[in-house]
Amino acid sequence: MREPIKKPGQAPESYSPKDMPEILKLAEGIHLNKKYEVKTANGGSYIDGVPPLEWGKWRDNTYCGCIAAVTEILGDPVSYETLMGVSGICYRIGIKTCLDPSSEIPQNGQVWDDQIHAAIGYEMVAIMDGRRRGKRVRENLDAGRPVLGMGLFADPEWEILTGYDENAFFGRSYFHTQTPLSRQPLPYMPGGYLRAENYPGVHPRGFLRFFDRPCEKAEPLQLLKKSLELCLAYWNHEARADNRFGEAAYRLLMEKLAISDSLWKEDCGCMHYHAGCLADARRAASVYLRGACALLHGAQRERLLKIAGAYRSIADDILSATPYELLNMAWASQGEMALQGEMASHGGSTPETWSSETRQSLAAALARAVETEKQIQGDVKEMLKDWEA
Repeated sequence: MREPIKKPGQAPESYSPKDMPEILKLAEGIHLNKKYEVKTANGGSYIDGVPPLEWGKWRDNTYCGCIAAVTEILGDPVSYETLMGVSGICYRIGIKTCLDPSSEIPQNGQVWDDQIHAAIGYEMVAIMDGRRRGKRVRENLDAGRPVLGMGLFADPEWEILTGYDENAFFGRSYFHTQTPLSRQPLPYMPGGYLRAENYPGVHPRGFLRFFDRPCEKAEPLQLLKKSLELCLAYWNHEARADNRFGEAAYRLLMEKLAISDSLWKEDCGCMHYHAGCLADARRAASVYLRGACALLHGAQRERLLKIAGAYRSIADDILSATPYELLNMAWASQGEMALQGEMASHGGSTPETWSSETRQSLAAALARAVETEKQIQGDVKEMLKDWEA
């Protein structure tokens, strides 16, 4: 938490290992899922059958969503909820003062990638040199290993490369099934993928990452303890540039919800997105921690059950104000927006018409969430205190 503030688009030094390894061809410990066949076409190769990445499917954090998809292809799947939990991202709330949707990208603040490495059994490594990087991408895709990147297709979000040909790289993006890319006629590549028009993406020296270096996995109990420590760290994360975290981020959302109806429409889509990501994160926290209760006994197990229930209550309280289906409409496709109109005709509401009553209800839910989060902080501190006893 003491490192200097980074400029937008710049990664922490830990994201750019200084000793870049050569590709570990046929490395031991890498067992690809056989259902994802590598095929050749147009002077390149691609991993066939990788499903779309989508918001609104309880995988709304693109970082953990993409990594979960990669682990499935690699044949040793780690669930989205587990990744959100061990990394602590499920406890995160971080909002830019301008409410930009990119607020939800974890790299706007501190990220503990070592926890993800220890959960999936791979180090996500990056390469500084552009020529070596391109060669490494092709070698990994030839071997059936996707490559993680940011801003490869559209606005900066985490995405994956699944193939290449003589002229371009291509793959999957959350934007491909939702606005803006879903409204544009784009050329499809082999396997039904779309061209990564912005390759190598945002800050490729740190954010274009490979999964070809196996590492030792940590025990689930060890990951849980660190996860609880990150619960405290994310709530107390200091402001970074225009990013606010913890209670300050909650207050930003509540302040925005309190504006007049005449001013509301301008940023309503972003507000829906932030509320949706918050509900998604707290649901993931509940799922992860409830599952981790099997690792504990006695009073510690009961405490963890209580914390899991508290996080679930935050998610449920948000969803009682507005349905999950309406919380990611910042990126709604035309078909989805038509559905929203149909729902509105039956008494529902669209992002454009979120009523003042709905906003008041959601603001009240967020205010209750702040108090619940504070209670959780105390319970986690007690758990960690007894852990060391």
